[in-house]
Amino acid sequence: MASRALHLARCRAKLPQRRLMLVGHSMGGLDARYAASRLDRGRRISHVVTLGTSHRGTPLADWALRDRLWLTRLLRFIDRGALGDLTSEGARRLDELIPDRPDVRYASLAGACPPEQLTGAFRRLAD
Repeated sequence: MASRALHLARCRAKLPQRRLMLVGHSMGGLDARYAASRLDRGRRISHVVTLGTSHRGTPLADWALRDRLWLTRLLRFIDRGALGDLTSEGARRLDELIPDRPDVRYASLAGACPPEQLTGAFRRLAD
C-alpha cells in the first residue's frame, strides 16, 4: 500500500490545484487514506472518499490466509502484501499507522448483501 500511495502522491504533485479530493475504490481507498495521512506535507488534500473499501478488514482475506485449499494457496503465493492489509488484524494495524487527519473530511460508501443471497463459501463468510 505504501508504494501505491507514493505513486499516487507523485501524480498528485503534478496537479496545479491547491486543494484536492481523493476518491478511491477498494484498495485504492486505503491508498488514499495513506496518502492523506502520511504523504501530504503541503496539506493539499481536503477530502478522502472511499467506495467499497474494507477499512475494518474482510472475512474473505482472513479466510484466504488461513485456508488450505489450492486456490487460497495460489492467492497467498501471488499476493504482494495486500491480503495482510485486508485481514481484520491488518486493518487494526493500518488504523494505527494511518490515523485520520482532523483537517480532512472523510466519507466512505459501501454496499451490503443479505447472506441468503450469497452462494457457496461466501455465505459461510457472512456469519
